[in-house]
Amino acid sequence: MKKIIIFTCIIFSTIIFAKDRPTIGLVLSGGGARGGAHVGVLKFLEDKHIPVDYIVGTSMGSFMGGLYASGYSADEIKNFLITTPWEKYVAVKKPRKEIPFRRKELAREFPGNIKVGVNGNNEITLPNGVFEKQMMLRLLREKFKNVSNIKDFRKFPISYCAVATEFTNGEAVPLYKGDISSSIYASIAVPGGFEPIVIDGKIYVDGGLSQNLPIEIMRKLFNPDYIIVVDISTPFDRNEKFTSYNEVMAQQLDILTRRNVEDSVKNLKPNEFLIIPELEKYTFLDSDKYDEIIKVGYEGAKKSYDKISFLSVDEQKYKQYKDKHRYKPAYVFPIIDKIKIENDTFISDKAIIKKIHQKLGQKLDYEQLNKDLMDIYYMMYFSGVDYKIIRENSQNVLVIITKPAWNAHGDIRAGIEFEDDFNGHSDYQFRLEYNKYNLNSFGGQWRSRVEVGRKKMIKTEIYQPVSYSQFPYIISNIYYDKTKYYVAPEFIVPEVENHTDDKTIPLESEDIGGVLGFGINIKKIVQIEAGFEYKVVKPSVEIFSIYELETDYQSIKYETYEAKENLSQVYAKIKIDNLDNTFFPKNGYKGIINYYKNIKAFNSTAEYSQFYTDFSYAYNIGKHIFVPTLKYGTTYNANALFDTQDISSYYHLGGLFNISGRPTYAKTGDEMYFGSLNYRYLLTSSSLISSITSEAYIGCSVEAGKAWYQKDENFNTNDILYGSSLYLAIDTILGPLYVAYGFSDVEHQTVYFSLGKAY
Repeated sequence: MKKIIIFTCIIFSTIIFAKDRPTIGLVLSGGGARGGAHVGVLKFLEDKHIPVDYIVGTSMGSFMGGLYASGYSADEIKNFLITTPWEKYVAVKKPRKEIPFRRKELAREFPGNIKVGVNGNNEITLPNGVFEKQMMLRLLREKFKNVSNIKDFRKFPISYCAVATEFTNGEAVPLYKGDISSSIYASIAVPGGFEPIVIDGKIYVDGGLSQNLPIEIMRKLFNPDYIIVVDISTPFDRNEKFTSYNEVMAQQLDILTRRNVEDSVKNLKPNEFLIIPELEKYTFLDSDKYDEIIKVGYEGAKKSYDKISFLSVDEQKYKQYKDKHRYKPAYVFPIIDKIKIENDTFISDKAIIKKIHQKLGQKLDYEQLNKDLMDIYYMMYFSGVDYKIIRENSQNVLVIITKPAWNAHGDIRAGIEFEDDFNGHSDYQFRLEYNKYNLNSFGGQWRSRVEVGRKKMIKTEIYQPVSYSQFPYIISNIYYDKTKYYVAPEFIVPEVENHTDDKTIPLESEDIGGVLGFGINIKKIVQIEAGFEYKVVKPSVEIFSIYELETDYQSIKYETYEAKENLSQVYAKIKIDNLDNTFFPKNGYKGIINYYKNIKAFNSTAEYSQFYTDFSYAYNIGKHIFVPTLKYGTTYNANALFDTQDISSYYHLGGLFNISGRPTYAKTGDEMYFGSLNYRYLLTSSSLISSITSEAYIGCSVEAGKAWYQKDENFNTNDILYGSSLYLAIDTILGPLYVAYGFSDVEHQTVYFSLGKAY
């Protein structure tokens, strides 16, 4: 049999080499980050002067093959793979620094990554994919802009075709015409990972599901004399225990793709040569190991060189090949005469056009357009924002295309919070909220929330931008809030003696009120707001009291202390938030300045004012992260505050990271100073989808602060409280998880367990 195959190859080669040289096709399979091995193979083919005339690729093979076919060298592709921050493009959520200020606040109130929304048909729905489609499309548009005007990929420097799967019937579809970036995205859109894409009315997903090794498409479309086939897919691992998300995802992809690979390999013809790099140590997620994977690909091609060595050509022929096929086309940007908007969402076209800075009568400013499209996308109303350039009445028309987000009509958010210090204090909180987005073309939102637990709340709110820029806004809400606090004994009526064993006393405050405010958002990181709030506060506390009778006996009496006050206040606040992560920031800053003044209006019973500021700054040195924090609060006319019984206006110290080791709310006052330094070390390493895996940290903190009542004392350093902590923290799907040990002094040592709570 071997002699027959050799004889056939000799006869076949004799016929082919009668031409100037044989044509060679390159078939590249999918396999995630293992696809870096394709670059090593390409580099080896360059070194050995083996020309490539046609490339057909699936998934990562289509990406690497597309880059090579469009003019990039193997070395350029290698540099791109190694230096690209893949977590930026293979991302589960938008960069926090880029999203609107209001969305940042919502994310803090509802930790975790569980997403439920309401679509354009008012149906409850889930996202179509884990990763942000726009981010990967942005990367593809940047890398392929030099050939973006070539609509037939067979006219690339090397004729090219990507392979995708039509989602409605599971058939493999060769994509060799149209938009190159969309075609490659279709080929890599792993179901459940990347959102599917619609091209010419058809839905496409990863080509690996149908033809992960698209040899048949190469034969039919290009019919080369020889075909080099590179298989970097992962064989089944029958010994895997599947103990992590990454392992489950890898096995799922193997199941979907491996059988069609095996079928393709079985049907190889004598003029088709298989290269299988030895990638057993690497998974489809190992984007941090591209340098190693590329070397493995090179060595794999080297080991297979004996069977393809006859395809090498001499220096002169390879130079002729390079002159014809190894160049990078330059895209000449057209003059833009007109701009149109294709917008299927409730947001006004005017709100979109205001963010486009392209000047008419001038060349397309590609860099600025890319920034503008991302700025529109970060409004968070769209699943994608794209563009096309068409000819209309002898004019070049720039068309901006927006598609509604999967949650176009709103978000349904749930949050759970639990804390236990194993020292008599435990709390839980459950939140449920619906935020409706499509009130009007300005982007008005209606937000309604219910909470149970330590805080019982019902709240409804209207947030209404008042211009197409969506920067200035009006906000109004009404609420009912019944919250349990744990206050120091001296906070309660002084003449009543406390006989409980707790260091703090539970106290409930029932507030009913509403807010009307006007604000402006500045560059997504600053929000300024001023307004008016009216509320009725009704605190109550149940205590044991000792009463001396006329006889020589004492009586212990159980009674409830209650109060009720009406409060009217004007407020002004400045918020700043540039953190890269809500709960575990690595860089950025966050701060707030609040000023409240109670006034004699609408039957108000108090007249006092308060000033409060809180600032944190995060910076990192590699995996070492430092977060210093400073807080300060003061009250003007403090006696008036005490008379109002407005419990929520007092400052508190105690609890994890707020004088760790001390009981929560251990110290209460109308004056407060606080400072801390929190250190975290990132335990987990990055990978292709590190953004959906849990980041884990170990850390420690040191804290100092004091809270006191002005009516009793002035500030001095004698009673400053100190605390410190050691902790393990994990950024889970339900929000931040902490297991911590807090130490304040010998008498105040506490173990904490906390889930879903913002610190």
